[in-house]
Amino acid sequence: MRAVESLRRDRLGHSLSALGAFLLLGLTLWAYRRWVYPFDGAVTAMIVLVPLAAFPFIRHLIRVPAGLSWLFRLFEEGSYLMVPLCFLWAVLVWVVLALRALWLPLVMLGLPPAWPFAFLRPPLDLWLSLVGAIGAVAFGLKEASSVQVRRFVIASPDIPRGLSLRVVQISDLHLGMVNDRPFVRRLVAAIKDLRPDMLVSTGDLLDGPAEGLEDVAEQLRSVAPPLGAFAVLGNHEHYAGDRMAEEFHRLCGFKVLRNEAVSSGPVVMAGVDDAPRASLSREDREGEDRFWEGLKRPEGAFVIGLKHRPALRRASAGKFHLMLCGHVHGGQIFPFSLLARSAYRHSMGLVGLKGPFRESLMYVSAGTGTWGAPVRLLAPPEVTVFDLIFGLELRGKEAE
Repeated sequence: MRAVESLRRDRLGHSLSALGAFLLLGLTLWAYRRWVYPFDGAVTAMIVLVPLAAFPFIRHLIRVPAGLSWLFRLFEEGSYLMVPLCFLWAVLVWVVLALRALWLPLVMLGLPPAWPFAFLRPPLDLWLSLVGAIGAVAFGLKEASSVQVRRFVIASPDIPRGLSLRVVQISDLHLGMVNDRPFVRRLVAAIKDLRPDMLVSTGDLLDGPAEGLEDVAEQLRSVAPPLGAFAVLGNHEHYAGDRMAEEFHRLCGFKVLRNEAVSSGPVVMAGVDDAPRASLSREDREGEDRFWEGLKRPEGAFVIGLKHRPALRRASAGKFHLMLCGHVHGGQIFPFSLLARSAYRHSMGLVGLKGPFRESLMYVSAGTGTWGAPVRLLAPPEVTVFDLIFGLELRGKEAE
């Protein structure tokens, strides 16, 4: 019963985001019709499209005939793709409207030639913007399936001389939504080629119920790094249910760290539980603070912190060498990447921290999978490699 509820909640989240995208598109088409070209059919199109937005949620409220499950699945996947398509189309139409607004007074003054908009007569510019949006989504589908490997070298006096350890990070796979089995097979093969000593997942490995994902778990478990695989839960795993999510991680070969730390070779892995709410409650803050305050950084050990959201608590200052995070997806679809930078002080990449955290590094992954539509635009997915070596001081740099 909990699985069904979590599934409906996640599909409801998608449906709300889809409705938001369609409302934005509706406003955009209304503005174009009002200010540029009074074409017909906009309202009819919205009436037809809006039910598609809620389809993933509606599908799990009704009993699907066995012979039509493929058709329902096709509509569901189409609904996921409609969200970025409608959003990007709306953005491009607003760009057209802005250019027209800027161009008109110049044309009236006789300054620039009027040929661009003489050629792009309405509604040709509207349909060209739609073609541009379709092209962007097609490019985003390709980008989301092409996981890049980013490599960093982290030097520290707390890594024994002559020793090199490789830690591989994955994040935000959102298994159970739309990331398919071929994607996971390619991902596992790429991870094995990297020969990690340790594998970490920084949250949102699972998105919804884990039923039917046993073969996916078996593939991830086959990585079997010699020093272990460790994970923390993300906000979407809380939606699915902590117990279910922990069991799925165990099947994948991960040890879930929930405000606890374990030693593995010269590394201490400290994992912080993600709060089930977007903003931490007092109880959540106190629980995390108690964990960090009670953590004794062992002499001569390299401490890696795992946390889903890239938001640090002051109590963690001086407790870790390297903090690995996820959650942000690099924005996933431009221009959300610009908004992501304002949501957190550090939203992507490796940074040397300052102030009370000045003896620590932090890395925020752009994510390995996708939420909702399997589309990324100017925010490529990644698997991240950290080679830990000895150095006279803590420093990190991207490998050439």
